[in-house]
Amino acid sequence: MIQAYIDGSSKGNPGKSGAGVAIYDKDNLLVLVRGVPLGHGTNNQAELQALQIALDELIKLEYHQFDVNI
Repeated sequence: MIQAYIDGSSKGNPGKSGAGVAIYDKDNLLVLVRGVPLGHGTNNQAELQALQIALDELIKLEYHQFDVNI
């Protein structure tokens, strides 16, 4: 099964925030890793943005079945 791992955080809440995504294929090989600075925001906003980034990338990679690990 394709696995996506996501995380978002902020320094302060709100404060400087960022999101990270790692996607592994069915053989557990790293397909994509991406870190994105998001600017000023809350921890929850960063977590949701990380999910959106992961879903966008999974669609681009044409993966239709996957698990997202938060």
